[in-house]
Amino acid sequence: MADFSGLFRSTEEQATPLQANVKGLIPQWLNGDFVRLGPGKFDLSKIKVKHWFDGLAVVYKFQIVDGKMDMGIHSL
Repeated sequence: MADFSGLFRSTEEQATPLQANVKGLIPQWLNGDFVRLGPGKFDLSKIKVKHWFDGLAVVYKFQIVDGKMDMGIHSL
């Protein structure tokens, strides 16, 4: 049977944006934000949930400006 435990690992918050290591080149004309929402917190105070619908939400933000990309992770 497949091991899916890695899918239920809690994501740590990253309030200060980190500059991503980009392989290749991002076109200079491509600027903006990409926001993704998904499960990310599975270890709650006294329990550990085991279903994606039970985890707390996390927002991932990728910001592209002048060929560079920053990433931040925020818990809701």
